[in-house]
Amino acid sequence: MSQLSPVDDTFRARLRALLPEKALREDMDPYVQELRGAYRGQAGMVVAPGSTEEVSAVLAAANEARVAVV
Repeated sequence: MSQLSPVDDTFRARLRALLPEKALREDMDPYVQELRGAYRGQAGMVVAPGSTEEVSAVLAAANEARVAVV
């Protein structure tokens, strides 16, 4: 199995070019912290695509860059 890549500045720039500003989540805390505050995850970036075309573009870019999507 090949290694996955971390989210880097190049990947972030690629998604910024593909998605509207409103799809990018700068404050990741609501997405990585469990409601009770007991658990905290990690994320290199959080995006909220607004259409199936945007989802497709994100997944294609992630696949090309070998970045995991959860």
